[in-house]
Amino acid sequence: MSNVNTASRFSVVMFSVFAALILFSSCSQNNTPDNKPEAGTDSILMPRIILLAGLPDSSAPRVILTDTMPEPVNIPIGKNSSYTVSTTSGQKKIDITPPQVHSLMDSVLHLPLAPEVHGSAFLTNYNSDNGLALDALPSALLDQSGNLWFGTYGGGVSRYDGKSFTTFTTSNGLVNNTVVSIAQERSGIIWFGTSGGLSRYDGKSFTSFTKKQGLADNMVLSMLQDKSGNMWFATGKGVSRYDGKSFTNYTTEQGLAYAVAYCIKEDKAGNIWIGTYGGGVSRFDGKHFKNYTSNDGLANNIIFSIHQDRSGKIWFGSYGNGVSLFDGKSFTNFTTRDGLAGNEVYQMIEDKEGNLWLATNGGVSRRNKDAGTFTNFTGKQGLPMNHVLTVTEDRSGNLWFGTYGSGISCYNGRSFTTISSNNGLVNNQVLSINEDESGNIWFGTFHGLSRYDGKSFTNFTVGQGLANNSVLCVHEDKKGKFWIGTYGGGVSCYDGNSFTNISVPQGLPFTVVYSILEDKSGNFWFGTGGYGVARYDGKTFTHFTTRQGLPNNTVRCMREDKQGNIWFGTEGGVCRYDGKSFLTLSTDQGLVNNTVYNIIEDSGGNFWIGTSGGLSELTKKQLDEINAIKTEAAGTKNAVRTEPFFENFTTKDGLPDNNVTQILPVGENKLYLGTNLGVCELLYDSKANAGEKNWMAGRIFNSVNGYPVKDVNFGLNGLFRDRHGIIWIATGSDKTALVRFDPAALNESPKPVLVINKIKINNEDVCWNDLLPAPAGMDSTRTAETTAELVGTFGKQLSAAEREAMKKKFKGIGMDGVAPWYPVPQNLVLPYKNNNISFDFNAVETGRNFAVMYQYMLEGYDRDWSPPSARATASFGNIYEGAYTFKLRAKNPDGVWGEPLNYSFTVLPPWWRTWWMYTLDLLLVISLIGGYIKWRERKLKKEKMALQEKVNIATKEIREEKEKSDNLLLNILPSEVAEELKEKGSAEARLINEVTVLFTDFKGFTQLSEKLSPKELVAEIHECFSAFDVIMKKHGIEKIKTIGDAYMAAGGLPVPNKTHAADVISAALEIQAYMEKHRAEKEAAGQLFFEIRIGIHSGPVVAGIVGVKKFAYDIWGDTVNIASRMESSGEPGKINISGSTCELVKGAFHLTYRGKIEAKNKGRIDMYFVDGKIKN
Repeated sequence: MSNVNTASRFSVVMFSVFAALILFSSCSQNNTPDNKPEAGTDSILMPRIILLAGLPDSSAPRVILTDTMPEPVNIPIGKNSSYTVSTTSGQKKIDITPPQVHSLMDSVLHLPLAPEVHGSAFLTNYNSDNGLALDALPSALLDQSGNLWFGTYGGGVSRYDGKSFTTFTTSNGLVNNTVVSIAQERSGIIWFGTSGGLSRYDGKSFTSFTKKQGLADNMVLSMLQDKSGNMWFATGKGVSRYDGKSFTNYTTEQGLAYAVAYCIKEDKAGNIWIGTYGGGVSRFDGKHFKNYTSNDGLANNIIFSIHQDRSGKIWFGSYGNGVSLFDGKSFTNFTTRDGLAGNEVYQMIEDKEGNLWLATNGGVSRRNKDAGTFTNFTGKQGLPMNHVLTVTEDRSGNLWFGTYGSGISCYNGRSFTTISSNNGLVNNQVLSINEDESGNIWFGTFHGLSRYDGKSFTNFTVGQGLANNSVLCVHEDKKGKFWIGTYGGGVSCYDGNSFTNISVPQGLPFTVVYSILEDKSGNFWFGTGGYGVARYDGKTFTHFTTRQGLPNNTVRCMREDKQGNIWFGTEGGVCRYDGKSFLTLSTDQGLVNNTVYNIIEDSGGNFWIGTSGGLSELTKKQLDEINAIKTEAAGTKNAVRTEPFFENFTTKDGLPDNNVTQILPVGENKLYLGTNLGVCELLYDSKANAGEKNWMAGRIFNSVNGYPVKDVNFGLNGLFRDRHGIIWIATGSDKTALVRFDPAALNESPKPVLVINKIKINNEDVCWNDLLPAPAGMDSTRTAETTAELVGTFGKQLSAAEREAMKKKFKGIGMDGVAPWYPVPQNLVLPYKNNNISFDFNAVETGRNFAVMYQYMLEGYDRDWSPPSARATASFGNIYEGAYTFKLRAKNPDGVWGEPLNYSFTVLPPWWRTWWMYTLDLLLVISLIGGYIKWRERKLKKEKMALQEKVNIATKEIREEKEKSDNLLLNILPSEVAEELKEKGSAEARLINEVTVLFTDFKGFTQLSEKLSPKELVAEIHECFSAFDVIMKKHGIEKIKTIGDAYMAAGGLPVPNKTHAADVISAALEIQAYMEKHRAEKEAAGQLFFEIRIGIHSGPVVAGIVGVKKFAYDIWGDTVNIASRMESSGEPGKINISGSTCELVKGAFHLTYRGKIEAKNKGRIDMYFVDGKIKN
């Protein structure tokens, strides 16, 4: 046979690190490296679109003609031969052998086994390490509240409420610790049959019956309550009937078939059937016995169990000869030769679906009601041992198997089955799944390919011609051929007879193939690990990479949409190819993460994308918006919207994990999501409010919630639904391997039944019965109720000293009584010293109690319910006196809330808040008031003397404050005006014939202020104006006010003078010099600076005070207006004065005449620039 090239010198090395790659890709990518912020918090870019027609020739897709390349290698199946492959270490010879076949047929009947036993059943085991009294369990019962009771050989009886086991023994009052039978009356009372007599338990105490009370024998093997309410007991010496007052016994003398009665059952007609230990079966109709033995066709005369099914037929489990079915006329017998697990049948029940379950010495058998066949559960399916004595069904439909020495197994139904290499699967690391047209399921694994036909596993590896053992994807084409993508070997095509291997020498771009797709035109697409995607039309390979428009060259998944476009999930986002262009959507468009594992299109045309950072939905509406985008606008950096194109779902929305490796749509309103932490339902919510997401997380199936599902692998169809509705889950766990999930077989948990197990006071246990008054003439500890509670609470009987200490500690506590089953006080009344209370509670959910969530509140203490929590305790401390109600509710593992439980109690006030104490307090207050009045009179005299001293001090303080006020006034107003204001309470406005008014303003202030922060702007103005203030004071000029960036001052007021014009111009020159220096400093520092204009005019003004509050000194008149026009008509850095001012300062300053300049609303005015002061 010709040599086969591996096609890449890297393949062997890459194969060796495949396990590390899986771990990194599906587990360690921790959700958030490139996650996009929530909607509306960031700008969303237009998608990138690359037209192939616009690419240069150097970037055109590479096309390889297959007829120019080496022929693919074809390896026939089943022929003993060999072939060689090229590796980095040289040529390697591989021997070809026939595929391995692992049968799943029954070894006795040679019939296919039920699918749920093709692997490990969904079993949870409990034993004495978990709190069970002992591991040998001859009896079991489901009580009316949902608790399970398990009788043991020597350890008493254990009650299981889903949270813990509580054991009752002779210390609690049980007659004997070997409990071989259990039954419950319709009233709720439970009877325990032991090897030492009967115990009747009413939830508070045990009442015992033995031969002394009339029982036929102390060995009580079975019991029932008949339709009339009588109790029947099968004993070692006949049958006893108890009517509530006395026993009536039936033995062989009355016609019983044999003295030892092993089991007893009432049929629908009211007949009592008794199975005996050697005499066959007796039927008692109330008057006569009719006996059946092996001579009548009964399998054996030792009968361990009896059951009447829904059709009315009666089943008898025998010792050593299997089970007999009696139709009223004849017996039909079944043994191991007919598929029964064992021939000793100890107990039988019928489940909710009508299947018969039989506990045998060879395991548990289920007789399927429709097929009439047996399905067996043994150690192969996870039972701790095959010798099973009891089988019981709980409220959720779970089956509990009690064994002879290995505890209990809980079978959670056929919903989940784990299949591994122990069951025939080629390898436990399943990466991809598919179903062929014949209904066979194909599993690609880390070490080969398995075909499952319901009867066997057929395994293929490189030994049968597979290109590589690491199978990443499996695809069946339209002709029925299977295409297998591998890690390191390229692609294998399997036609049922041979493997044809295609790799790099034939035109494939790389040897790692993550995904395979066949489009509507018959082209094959191969997504590779790092080398883009290849399209194969049978004659040519066409390669597409990032050079042609892919966002990333690792293509993990592909999908063809309804329009024939091909979608690629890459490590750089999701990409769509329409034959002409590539359109890329990534976190820039709102995708939750760029590492894409899965893409699906639902029936509504919406796309769902699973990523390493969560799940993204691209609705058809958003897709239509994307399709309308112009090519020229795509990929631009201009933000076009604030809302993403995608709706994203993460752990914040209830997902168990953000690594969403698989998406499986079921119908229009449900998705199953495969994640690193199990499988999650996503459900459509048609009632979602506006602004809320229309999809919400539902049930989560993972190990945390009690299901055998861990991480879900990222290969092609790692979450797959076959034609029968079975979901196959490829996990990354060696323990769970491949999981078969039948959603239709899920056991729905009933609404939680809540109980308060225990109430503690001040965080201490209490024996409540011991706090009740004892019956007349009896010590409370001698009552059966107290005995049972002491042992149940403290694990022992307390000494007299311990009891007295407890009573003293809790003295004053009142109650009406103690509830049965769980010793909880009724109508509890607590003294204030005992106002710390704790509740231990539980929802009786035996299947998955750990997944129950609780909420509680103490009405009158709490404002709202506590957050949901699995914690089953609540404590409240320092409770104020009053009436309180503890409210409790629970949510079952399926998310259904049960009815709330209410418990009311009262806390008494402390002695200092009682009515008699309030009376004493009132008398004390009255006496104190009288004494206070006399004391007050004396104190007032002293205060009068001290008051004068305070007045003197206050007068001094007022004087000091007046001085401060005067100083403040002088800071606001001219001193002359301030004095007038103080003297007269007002100041008159005055006409001053000649003053000089100065205005300054900053050029481009508005534009500059936009470039400075508010803090910088205010600081800059403050610095300049502060300098101006100093200059004004120096030259005796009055600052009038500032308006924004304008500064106004005037010389020659409020007291007129003749130097006002020269003073103002001198001040203006100093301002000019200051601003030039300030500018130089700012420029040197590379900072922004102000440029100033100064205008001056002289003339008459009116001056006075304006305002009532925050009054100010101001001036008015045309002189002010003209001075303002002089400023606005000036130039930056210049001092512009009017002709009027010029006349007053001629000869004192260098002036440059500007001519007559038009001033707004003032006509043409003579204006001069001041160039400096003339030196003497």
